[in-house]
Amino acid sequence: FDFSEKYGERGANFIEVHHTKAIAKRKKNEQTKIEDLAMLCSNCHSVVHRKQPWLTMDELEEILNNH
Repeated sequence: FDFSEKYGERGANFIEVHHTKAIAKRKKNEQTKIEDLAMLCSNCHSVVHRKQPWLTMDELEEILNNH
């Protein structure tokens, strides 16, 4: 999905960040590593969080490739 195509300049360079390691499950003062983040469009991010347990990035990719 191209946000800038749909929303013009307001949508340019827009993306959401998903923490693949749940913030609530991190240890006190644990730092977020770049490899713990995934860039997702809003729709994918919502689908990942729709039900527990959350989808992994591999599971999301499998869904996207098969539909």
